[in-house]
Amino acid sequence: MIELAPGQSNRRDIELLNEGDNRAYVLTEPFEIIAPGTASEQRIPATDPEQAGLLVSPARMIVEARQRKLIRLSAIDPSPTRERVYRLTVRPVPGELLPDQQGLQVTVGYDVLVLVRSPAALARLTGRWQGDRLTITNEGSASAELSDGRGCIAATRACRPLVGKRLYAGASWTVDAGQADRLSFIVKTAGAPTHQLFERHP
Repeated sequence: MIELAPGQSNRRDIELLNEGDNRAYVLTEPFEIIAPGTASEQRIPATDPEQAGLLVSPARMIVEARQRKLIRLSAIDPSPTRERVYRLTVRPVPGELLPDQQGLQVTVGYDVLVLVRSPAALARLTGRWQGDRLTITNEGSASAELSDGRGCIAATRACRPLVGKRLYAGASWTVDAGQADRLSFIVKTAGAPTHQLFERHP
């Protein structure tokens, strides 16, 4: 994951290493994610940097065996009014087999999450209980990473770990609390992590 935040450099580099014995042909494909984490999510090719707000270069490269090269990401709009979310696909392109060769080529690509934060990057989480299920909604302007989750029963102080999640602005996430009536998470946005508690009242 790469974050580009106001007040910091609007550029980041990704180092690419070819650990194989053969030349690699690599493509970089940026996509902007519209309404991430919701039912309306769309993955739009970011082919026009001015419109997409993100420049990725180079778009394609040749990486010789044991060679390192850099991919540069630059935020064209470094201070958006709302956080912009991108996915950068970095993948090798299979080479051609010689006429007397047969076989299957297996390649592995990477998907990099890129966040361009707004000056007022703020995640505001609200919770709504329905029986044993808690729906957490991010009503803020930036995504938040929920981690170190715990579901506890106040009467017995018995707790169990909960899986984490990145919750984007405008998105919701439903957690099955079981018998737990206190769910807590460490919440991290662009600033320092905070602790948030969601209690179920009888």
